[in-house]
Amino acid sequence: MDKTCNIIINLFLLILLFCAVTYALPAPDFTLADEGSEFIVDYEKYGAFKNIGAEKYKYKIIDAEGLAKAVGEGIYPNNKSILKDPQFENMKKKLTGSHWAYVNSPDNQLNFYKWAIAAEAPGIKLFYTAQALEKTGHIKQAIKAYYAMLVHFPESMGLTYWNTLWYVGPAAVDRIEYLTRKYPKIGVKLTGAKMIIKNRYDDDKRNDVFIIDPGKLTACAPEEVIEKPVDLTQLKILQEKKFGDNIKLVEYENGHWQLFVDGKPFMIKALGYQPSKIGQSPDIGTLEDWSFSDTNKNGRIDSPYDAWVDKNKNNIQETDEPAVGDFQLLKDVGANVIRVYHHTFASNKKVFQDLYKNYGIRIIIGDFLGMYAVGSKAPWNPGTN
Repeated sequence: MDKTCNIIINLFLLILLFCAVTYALPAPDFTLADEGSEFIVDYEKYGAFKNIGAEKYKYKIIDAEGLAKAVGEGIYPNNKSILKDPQFENMKKKLTGSHWAYVNSPDNQLNFYKWAIAAEAPGIKLFYTAQALEKTGHIKQAIKAYYAMLVHFPESMGLTYWNTLWYVGPAAVDRIEYLTRKYPKIGVKLTGAKMIIKNRYDDDKRNDVFIIDPGKLTACAPEEVIEKPVDLTQLKILQEKKFGDNIKLVEYENGHWQLFVDGKPFMIKALGYQPSKIGQSPDIGTLEDWSFSDTNKNGRIDSPYDAWVDKNKNNIQETDEPAVGDFQLLKDVGANVIRVYHHTFASNKKVFQDLYKNYGIRIIIGDFLGMYAVGSKAPWNPGTN
């Protein structure tokens, strides 16, 4: 991209494309010394659950040795087998510094070993160990690790870059759902998982109330991993909500909602879009309005029309790297909506009109989607749905 811009494009709404595609399991980067005796671990055989689906959920291990053998290397409560892994023995001298420095390491094996022995809160440690296993290509072991996190430490939490609370349990559920759907040939799905966290959005962990059900990993045929879509045309319509002349929401008798645009079902395939120059941030008051930014004074807005693909990644625009513009790139990847946030830094209506007219991409103004108490100086979370 243009060297003056660092385009932050994060996935906003889940695009269901991966649900329809069967991916071959990746070849692991290395061989695990101990994969455990069970893929779908029978936790009831090794301990006792208490208050499933209610407050004060707990899993108490009764047979720690048996559970350690079942889960295998790197997964709680197996804290010993990794020390017997001959590959770990050969590489442990390289495992220096903070375990956080290994999260995005290109050496996935080192990442796994570092997190498996990290001095970190057990729930956080287990989540990032699972993530490391996922990156190494050990998908089944990663699913086991994410699920172990749900069983043992579902109330774990960390902090985001903005020092807001990050709840690990829901994140682990999402990873399991993603991996089992991406690789249905594994033949397993997560059923019955429930992670309700009352008061989670006020950033005060002292008043959080957890209602936990880790659910179960269940063996199934590959075609059963993803539920078959419901034929909504055969269901009774309960209500319709219209927005202008061409947009409406329809609720069906099974509780499902469907969005219609111009009389046709509309699947939102969206990206959150907030380009900014390197070093700019709304958190420190330096963010500029990208929708007016024309750094090189050529009469075109930088990000929408002048962004270019840096093919050789040298941060210099070569003659074979013409300006394409983010709007064209968004269209090329199949986006039909963008979510714009920090609306006071995106106020050029002509740019948005052009995005729809010439690229067929609609706009969601994120600040107003749930209100967020914009401009009121009140906390963002009360009343936000």
